[in-house]
Amino acid sequence: MVCGSSHCRCVFSRFACGARCGRGLFNGSRPGMSEDWTKVKRQEHPHLQRLAGVLPAVVMYEHAESTVVKYSQAFERFKTWCRKAEIAHLPASNDHVALYLTELLLSAESASPMDAACAAIAWAHRKACLPSPTDSTLVGQTLKGCHRLLARPAQKKKPLTLCQLRQLVSKFDCPALSLVHLQMIALVTLAFRGFMRWDDMSRLYLCNVEISSEHMTVFMESRKNDQFREGHLVPISRSDDRAVCAVHWMERFLSKASHLAGAHLFGKVRSVGGQQVIRAAITYSRTRELFLSMLKAAGIAETQSGRVEYGLHSLRSGGVSSALLCPGLPVRLVQRHGGWKHLESMQGYVAESKEATLQVTRNMQ
Repeated sequence: MVCGSSHCRCVFSRFACGARCGRGLFNGSRPGMSEDWTKVKRQEHPHLQRLAGVLPAVVMYEHAESTVVKYSQAFERFKTWCRKAEIAHLPASNDHVALYLTELLLSAESASPMDAACAAIAWAHRKACLPSPTDSTLVGQTLKGCHRLLARPAQKKKPLTLCQLRQLVSKFDCPALSLVHLQMIALVTLAFRGFMRWDDMSRLYLCNVEISSEHMTVFMESRKNDQFREGHLVPISRSDDRAVCAVHWMERFLSKASHLAGAHLFGKVRSVGGQQVIRAAITYSRTRELFLSMLKAAGIAETQSGRVEYGLHSLRSGGVSSALLCPGLPVRLVQRHGGWKHLESMQGYVAESKEATLQVTRNMQ
């Protein structure tokens, strides 16, 4: 029964490090705890006791680490509120959860805090093998009421079109192009052609990119919907239109840039010994600032009522919208290229052109 292999010890060590995430949720000696976890904690055999100590961390690995951190933080806020009110947080009662959502409503500008609270409370009760108060009619009605009271029109960023991308690149393409702007063009064309989020680009290293005579392959070790950490390969072909060819711009960027050991693919440009090098990873705010300034210089950055119309997400939505304009291109390939798990998720990024929408009534003749 007892395994002494190095692999077994490594697995035990990895899960034991994450066991602290489950503290407070899996305490079988506490009143009100589920019968399942009470039985787990009552194991008598030494090896079973050891397994019982690791099991909470294994259960926590049902979700990605970032999701667990998000849920844990939201549930800690609920626990703090319950302590002040001198009420139980696990298991929590339906009326107390509904009142907690009402308090969040009073200071919220959107329904996001209430959604996060409900998801975290449901998560904690599920981990403790207890029925969740969020399944009750009272809590459900309260959450829907919060959504309606705080409802406002969605304000998505406009997708960047292929013509606008070409206009942007043409504005800065010159022999004296600085490394800062060269890096931005490589980033922008890659995000557009690869349907990439900011998170995808910020995690790339030099070793993640391979370039051949016909195409470029980008390997992302993790992606938002990569639940099992299998990674995702994004192949990007060369384009005859060099102005918007991501492979061409990546080659130009890599030929000019010097990356320090362990540096990200896209990073802060610094001068070291008279040479410009890529050092620490560039931040989201700095990348967005450069992108918007380049759009403005190219005459693209439109604004309405002081609101910025474009953002880094305009590249992902613009890329998929442009791809779907190609006749005969299977939607499943577009979905796979962008890493969307569900078709409905991808459709939220697509902006239909006026010409495309007019086809509905034209075909009715």
